[in-house]
Amino acid sequence: MTIVSAINAPSITKSLFLIDKNIKRKALIKGWNEYSGTDDRTKIQLIAENIDVEAFSDRGYFRCLVNIREKLEKLNINIECYGSCENVYPSPMIEAMGYGIKAYRLQMGQRATNSNLVCIFDHEPRLKLATVADQELFYKRWLGSIA
Repeated sequence: MTIVSAINAPSITKSLFLIDKNIKRKALIKGWNEYSGTDDRTKIQLIAENIDVEAFSDRGYFRCLVNIREKLEKLNINIECYGSCENVYPSPMIEAMGYGIKAYRLQMGQRATNSNLVCIFDHEPRLKLATVADQELFYKRWLGSIA
């Protein structure tokens, strides 16, 4: 038996766009927390025309989004949102306490502050989207730049 938890991670529903060969397609992303026995995990589902992808993680929304992005990258599809940007990444504390729904917009050589926090599912025009590998590489370079 699975119980959808209202106590832990907040449920979300967001409209956003997929970028497929420079063509924007509307998509919907839904997220929630599930508790089953001793397991507490976050789940997101991305729904678009001809696409219905799910991902689970015990580390929150950002890790679920990464899992979905990795699946879509194989189809050359990007999700237009902050969580897909090269310079957006959550701190370990944000992931642990905020379920990874927010992350920092990072700048080389500058420490992240609360004013740099964005919702990973929000978007704006002209985001610099990246692959999961490029995003992780940027994060590692950023860590070195503030050491």
